[in-house]
Amino acid sequence: FSSPTSFSSPNLPIQPPTFISSSPTKLFRSTNCFHKIQQRELAIDRRDIPNTSRWTESLKQFGAFSSIGHKAILDASSNGIGDYSFGVRDPLKIIEIVVADEFLLGLNQSGTCTVFHRYTRNIFGVLNFEPNQYIRSLFYNRQAKNIITVSVFERDRFSSLQCHVLPIYYLKKKKFNAAFKIFESERISWPGFVEFDEVNQKILTLSVPTSNEEVATYKVWSMKDFTELYSLQDPSISEIKISPGVILITQKKTKHTVPLQILDIETGEVLKKLSPLLHLSSKIELIELFNDKLLLKQEGGPLRIIDVRSLSEISCSNFPTPHSFIFLFEKQLFLTFHGRKITMWNFHGQVVSSFEDHTLHSPGKNNTNVFISKAQDLIISFCLTNQFSAGGTLNISSIPSGKLLQKIRSQSQQPQQQPQQP
Repeated sequence: FSSPTSFSSPNLPIQPPTFISSSPTKLFRSTNCFHKIQQRELAIDRRDIPNTSRWTESLKQFGAFSSIGHKAILDASSNGIGDYSFGVRDPLKIIEIVVADEFLLGLNQSGTCTVFHRYTRNIFGVLNFEPNQYIRSLFYNRQAKNIITVSVFERDRFSSLQCHVLPIYYLKKKKFNAAFKIFESERISWPGFVEFDEVNQKILTLSVPTSNEEVATYKVWSMKDFTELYSLQDPSISEIKISPGVILITQKKTKHTVPLQILDIETGEVLKKLSPLLHLSSKIELIELFNDKLLLKQEGGPLRIIDVRSLSEISCSNFPTPHSFIFLFEKQLFLTFHGRKITMWNFHGQVVSSFEDHTLHSPGKNNTNVFISKAQDLIISFCLTNQFSAGGTLNISSIPSGKLLQKIRSQSQQPQQQPQQP
């Protein structure tokens, strides 16, 4: 699963490079603030089943949710926050929210990350440690208890992505300049990227060569201590995707086939090679690996589900090409996102269920507004209130049944009056 995310800011004098932030944790969870709060409040583990008292209590908690206040991601200069004065940056829309221990971090489109204290609800500081640092994305490394920022800087004309690590210990002391740089040997310029894999505790980087004689280098790093584990240099590589325990390498397709390799993510050892046959005139729309099932679809063709162990194949003709996936490991099912619709499928190519009254608010190409519970029995999404309103609600639905369980809306949201039919 891969979900590229591009950020741009009108305040930047030069367009920053595209940053691809893709975590396989998105296969069943996300890392932003709302999703983590829901996970904490839901407090469901794998032993829970519907209709238990705990389930009922969780729904009561959701039903009692109400707004307790609003916090703006403000300019550091206007609040006297930080060790020096930042240049004024107009507050823009929030692009990322992360919860780390007792802190809530809000990143806006202009690249400023404001830190709030969750209990006092006050602004705690600004994560940017230089005036001309524009943070593109955040990642909370929970096992190592640190915040990883991916930024561009004016000093190199915003030409490369740079990663810094701030331990939570120093965040609590407001020592934002204690962040240290990682991947110093790499120059990650466009179209290079950094990808965080929380499931396998790995980081994948792509460093692009500065001359035509060099080859792009993929490197796999330990998320625990940021040491390099191995590198991959092969001009035939066209794409790399991460799944639990393995890496799927897609090589440049030949006339009739697309060569694929499955690697052990710990060592880089090749575990399996296969070359599915292709239709000559159709481009490849998707290739995904979920455990031992390879999903392959060409434009205008059916979805092909290939068992990489036995090489047996199932064809599904009524499968619309989705924007993104979520793989439900515990259920051995997967969700597809197509427009504003979510559909659940099994690996026989059959629709298991759709979700009632669950129209996504934004039909974007990622699923960052969706949360899956740890037990993979609940889905929580930011949805349209109704077809006549631009407002949104948090809809909680049962994954096994597709039934809507609860809606959460702001107290300020008033029921929308539908226009009368002529």
